[in-house]
Amino acid sequence: MKTILLKLILILGVCQIVYSCSNEYSNDKLFPEEYHKILYFKNEGKHIFSWQASENTVEEPLLVIKAGSDPSLTATVNVRALTQQEIDENYSQPENQSYKTITPDAYSFKDGVHELTFATNETSKYLYLNFDVAKIYQLIKSAPESKLVLALQLESTKEGIVNVEMNQVLYVFDINGQQVEWGKKDIQIESATYSSMSVKLKAEIADNISNFSCGLDFSQNAQLVSAYNDFHSTNYEALPAEAYHVNDFSFANGNDDATTTLTVVSSTLQKDKHYLLPLKFASPSSPQIEVSDEIYYLTVVVPADPQVIPDNREWKILLCNSDQKMENPSSTDGDNIGAGAIIDGIFDNHWHSSYWGKDVNGFNNKDDYHYGFTDYHCFDGMRTPITIVIDMKNSIEVSDIGLTQRRDNANIKKIDFYVSDDPQFLFKTIADGGTSADYSAVALNNWTLLFSKENTPRQNETIWFGDSETITPQKGRFLKIVISSAYNAPYGLNGVDYIVVGMAELQVKQLSTMIGKIIQ
Repeated sequence: MKTILLKLILILGVCQIVYSCSNEYSNDKLFPEEYHKILYFKNEGKHIFSWQASENTVEEPLLVIKAGSDPSLTATVNVRALTQQEIDENYSQPENQSYKTITPDAYSFKDGVHELTFATNETSKYLYLNFDVAKIYQLIKSAPESKLVLALQLESTKEGIVNVEMNQVLYVFDINGQQVEWGKKDIQIESATYSSMSVKLKAEIADNISNFSCGLDFSQNAQLVSAYNDFHSTNYEALPAEAYHVNDFSFANGNDDATTTLTVVSSTLQKDKHYLLPLKFASPSSPQIEVSDEIYYLTVVVPADPQVIPDNREWKILLCNSDQKMENPSSTDGDNIGAGAIIDGIFDNHWHSSYWGKDVNGFNNKDDYHYGFTDYHCFDGMRTPITIVIDMKNSIEVSDIGLTQRRDNANIKKIDFYVSDDPQFLFKTIADGGTSADYSAVALNNWTLLFSKENTPRQNETIWFGDSETITPQKGRFLKIVISSAYNAPYGLNGVDYIVVGMAELQVKQLSTMIGKIIQ
């Protein structure tokens, strides 16, 4: 090409010199006919189009140049696509690269124009091609070993001459498919009861510019569960289709994530059987969008018993406002073990309220808080009502209360139980801005009454109140026990009657929940 252009420049230069000396020579005499007009692609050669698969139709210009010694000449030129055989001969074989032409339905010439006619003194004209990105992307996926291309060639009609070194363009398509992936940090079990479980699922895509939906593919559940068991030496059963329901992820243009909720119900499941549900993306509604092949698994177990007794030895006493341990820590009569005795799993020892006669009114500012003791909030005086607060360590659905009174000394009469599901236990000493009234009320948390018993049975055996009473389950982490009356005679001090009672053990029953776990 450079040789031809140099020849042309030299000829034109000679033309200018000769013409300046004499105008008796015409172009026909000075230049060979093949240089009167020359047609070629302005940007011939190879071009790479890098697009996102989510794009729809892309329009690209193609500029054709008419040059030569005689700009007054007209010309007609045609642009056609090379066949696969021509592509192989011109590109694939010389470059040792597999090129494959896109199909005719993947592109078109704008307004059907692929022939250009140049009038006198016209030196350039544009053609426009429209590319169907989605179609080309599908062709790319169907031929992963090849590069998809469109090769165009400029051809002259009888009155035109085409520069054979600048008469072809090769468009190579590099289309990046957007992919839906799991939002790994946001796949979690949101809630679970004995009858149902809700699992939050999140999917993500980068730089989304489409409205589309994407569901989950459960068609291969049996095979996936079998493969999982073989690999991990487990014995899961595929979760039955009637036991779960989930809606599709719905993506909106401009939003890069979408969530949905998977619901599992226990009514059709066997107790204590271990189930597995593969979570695998289905094909999106938009063919340009890909999905990750990563699979998550949900394990599901329905406990045999709808109620269980959690281990109270894992609990912690947070507050006891009447404790004989503070009055006589060295006693050997068993009354000084402290409030921890009611959650130690030992039924033969007990906690006992204070009975050594210290009136809270006798303390400075009525502050009988025992500041030197750090195991739990405790106090040095006697108090009615008596309040004990326990941290059960987990937020549970409390469905029953089990009370074991002090053996052969069952004097608790009126007792109330409250739960709070606040994130932390709240209490302030007088030194920290609290009040003496809250030393008994312990009311800074949001407390919900779980159960109240006016006349507690006097017996050595554990009393499960739910066996004979209706208890509406309440969810909470913190349990507050309030004892406000006793069967035995009160301890009178300075005109105030204080109750004196003991307790061996305090337990609860919690509603069992479906047990689920997300694994990869």
